[in-house]
Amino acid sequence: MQVGFSTVACHDWPLDRVVAYAEELGFAGIDFRTLGPDSARFACDPALTSVAKIRSVLSEHGVEAQMVSTGISFDAPIRPPILGRALQDHDRPVRETRRAIELAAGIGAPFVRVFAFTTHGRETRTAAAKRIAERLYLAGAAARHAGVQVLVENGGAFSTSEALHDLLDRVRHPLVRVAYNVAAAHLAGEDPVEGALALGERLAVLKVKDVAEGLPVMLGEGSVPVEPVVRRLSASGFRGPVVFEWDRAWVPELAEPQDVLPKAAERLYRWQAVRGAAWSSGRVAASV
Repeated sequence: MQVGFSTVACHDWPLDRVVAYAEELGFAGIDFRTLGPDSARFACDPALTSVAKIRSVLSEHGVEAQMVSTGISFDAPIRPPILGRALQDHDRPVRETRRAIELAAGIGAPFVRVFAFTTHGRETRTAAAKRIAERLYLAGAAARHAGVQVLVENGGAFSTSEALHDLLDRVRHPLVRVAYNVAAAHLAGEDPVEGALALGERLAVLKVKDVAEGLPVMLGEGSVPVEPVVRRLSASGFRGPVVFEWDRAWVPELAEPQDVLPKAAERLYRWQAVRGAAWSSGRVAASV
């Protein structure tokens, strides 16, 4: 697997520092979280830097852009049910996704992460899935010539592999696949080992983090069975990105990246029984 981390762990670091640290720790790539060009909250937001510079920095350090992660969701209700299609901005998430696709293509990232997300009022998940799928199909169509795929991350009313399968059966677009968040599936009551395997070819990226008493903790020290998922997927032949998330951007009191990322990388490489060059050469001595 291609071990990487999300910039939510180091949102206040400049891009050059993030990429250099990824190389130092032996990470294969980075999942760049973006809030769009109108926000300066993330110092390393790829939307705030020229794509040429990002490509140059990544190339210099031998690190890949694994994904551009957005907060875009496709669940906005249509009210009133028929007239609302004419009165509301029905295609806004599709336009926002198209911009994210252009950004991802520019920096060489093969994936854009979005969310489905939930139901509204007395709406059934089936009804929500039908509306969301229409928009996701258009998002997939927007990626057709970009060399980028749109990944739906599980969450909300679509937290399990079964719900994602149902949704993508409705989307029916080959460029719309899944970023499977192990913690979200576990908290929804799914066995994430079985859930990840059940996704089959639809699984493009594995998102991992651990939780104890509602707060993020180091991998292997909480209630989320991250290690069994990584081991089983590795044994099954999955070779896509596995992205570690440390939600310091949303939970400021969490430990600094330097205290967390080295251990996370070491454990993820060890659990899949693969040693990256940085580890075998002894450049990093992480304590586990």
